[in-house]
Amino acid sequence: MGEQDKKKAGGGDGGKKKDGFDAKKFAIDLASGGTAAAVSKTAVAPIERVKLLLQVQDASQHIAADKRYKGIIDVLVRVPKEQGVLAFWRGNLANVIRYFPTQALNFAFKDTYKRIFMEGVDKNKQFGKFFLMNLASGGAAGATSLAFVYPLDFARTRLAADVGKAGAREFNGLADCLVKIFKSDGPIGLYRGFFVSVQGIIIYRAAYFGCFDTAKMYFAKDGQKLNFFVSWAIAQVVTVSSGILSYPWDTVRRRMMMQSGRKDILYKNTLDCAIKIVKNEGPKALFKGALSNVFRGTGGALVLAFYEEIQNQLPQSIYGSTTSKETKLPSSQYQSTECILYGSITNLEKGQFIERLKGLCDPGGPVAFFEHNMVFKLKTGTDSPVQVQMRRRFKTDNLHWHCRYIAIPETAVKDVIVRKVIDSLIYSNDMMSFVKSLGLRMEYEYIANGFLFTKRDIRVIMYQVMCSDTIGNYNKLKQFGESFLVEASILVPDGQPYDGAIKNLKEFADQLLPICKLEYLDYINK
Repeated sequence: MGEQDKKKAGGGDGGKKKDGFDAKKFAIDLASGGTAAAVSKTAVAPIERVKLLLQVQDASQHIAADKRYKGIIDVLVRVPKEQGVLAFWRGNLANVIRYFPTQALNFAFKDTYKRIFMEGVDKNKQFGKFFLMNLASGGAAGATSLAFVYPLDFARTRLAADVGKAGAREFNGLADCLVKIFKSDGPIGLYRGFFVSVQGIIIYRAAYFGCFDTAKMYFAKDGQKLNFFVSWAIAQVVTVSSGILSYPWDTVRRRMMMQSGRKDILYKNTLDCAIKIVKNEGPKALFKGALSNVFRGTGGALVLAFYEEIQNQLPQSIYGSTTSKETKLPSSQYQSTECILYGSITNLEKGQFIERLKGLCDPGGPVAFFEHNMVFKLKTGTDSPVQVQMRRRFKTDNLHWHCRYIAIPETAVKDVIVRKVIDSLIYSNDMMSFVKSLGLRMEYEYIANGFLFTKRDIRVIMYQVMCSDTIGNYNKLKQFGESFLVEASILVPDGQPYDGAIKNLKEFADQLLPICKLEYLDYINK
């Protein structure tokens, strides 16, 4: 295999991605995420109400001193007796509804604030600045989203703190709560505790970011995957620690919410609230309900860790589905325009490059892959051959092949490779016979061992080329060269303009300098 051959891609993507905002995909994600959120929030609503009652009962004018709850068990026993079993879900509707605008706003603002605060900041060379800008970005995005949904959070707290039964309740529901407080206190009544809430977001992010990033760097070096127990333990410790550290701010904001609608004012401001809580109830009062918060988070962390472990164990491919089927013609085809750049890094630059990509790309990466690649060509009457790339996960004979058909010559547009491609999934028990029947001749094959990162529509893969001395003999693989090959690409649906994709790809490539230089390489016609 020649030096030019090493520049071949380790992957393709048959998924339909658009350059920019995909309204349909966003709507589907919002609906599916909302359904999951509704189920999970409803499941833990009783624990959430226990926490809120313990947290705010000292500031409630409807809970007499001799009627206050003594702890978690006392709440669990008394609530169904005094208010009915369904009372455990008071305020849950507001909590579920809040998810949808929050997610929509996060989508709208997260990239804007990240670009404002994080652009040009190198995590490895400017960690202090990166840390502070990350807090500023998260705080700004959180404050903006919170400004829109805070009344729902306010109503959730007040409804959960309502211990009345039937006609004796303070509020008859979400709308009744918002209307009554607005009439008595005006808009400011629905936003009491807002500023301390923003402070809490920043404190939480500082603790979470610092702990989680440190843990990842220590336990998952060079992008390696963590085993189930380590993954769950890190998620649990970081989440619980961050939650406890920021909990006093949450207590103060909830207490401030309880003042709306009252004639007698307990606290002048958030500082006065914190001082009076410590003075009158002791420092431990700032953490009332924190234990139930830990219980609520434990289950969520465990579910997420199990889900990730199950996904890791499935025979997956970075190119699509892994369903095993009998031999048949391509089941689906997708024509698109691919914008792509190539580059390489040395083995010594691997760790630094992975950390750079982690800082730039979407959370959850990288995804490790070990792929078998075969490249075929068919000479035509023109100067440009037909090229077909076949790839699938290494040593998984029951899985489909991802086929990329490249029949139109590549062109350079603003120093970016632009080419028409057709992606298909082919299920065949004898791929070699299948491609030979089409008149294709194998040029070379190799194994790509590397990592996949994504940033919105951009796919980045870095991989080492592994090969054997004999075609078809995979028992003794050896590394071809000491470098890692790098590709960054965007797929644009056929017929749509790709100027925006080229611009985004080049801007992303600039952020990888000077570690890796991505550039145009015309390998296919050579």
